[in-house]
Amino acid sequence: NRQSIADMRLTIYGNDTDALGLVHLNQTDNNNNTLITLLVLDHNLVNPNNASAPSGFFGNLGAGILFRGTNNDSEMVNISLINATLVNARNGSEASALTFYSLNGTSPNPYLRPTLLLNGSDLWLNPVSGNTFINPLNGFVGIGATTQTTDKLFVSGSLTVTGTLNGIANS
Repeated sequence: NRQSIADMRLTIYGNDTDALGLVHLNQTDNNNNTLITLLVLDHNLVNPNNASAPSGFFGNLGAGILFRGTNNDSEMVNISLINATLVNARNGSEASALTFYSLNGTSPNPYLRPTLLLNGSDLWLNPVSGNTFINPLNGFVGIGATTQTTDKLFVSGSLTVTGTLNGIANS
């Protein structure tokens, strides 16, 4: 006897006088552990062998937390998203990524875009606005840049170095 997703939704209503928020998770730690799990988000597939991914690709399954709020036009707006993705779901070689999305603020169609991605080997930083770019795919870093750089290190503006600056010139 299966329940539909609509049957499993939980909605909690409260008011702004709730001191600890609408949901307060508290786990008493009798063993003085340094780490306890307070919340588990599961994304279960009915048939994992038939996952909706391109042929030969095993991944892009995830679970996330979406933050929303009402703007001054009384519209519900997606503010931010934290998403955990299983980028490789093949048994024995699983790999994951944690991505933080933020609102770009561009009218008329603002959208959430990835601004920070962490995986097992890389850090990818893509600010919505600002001027620092780190691209782990090719190792390029831009400081003061307005677009992705094509140099390993690009600095726009003054540079101060205290100490020794070593380098090898190519001819």
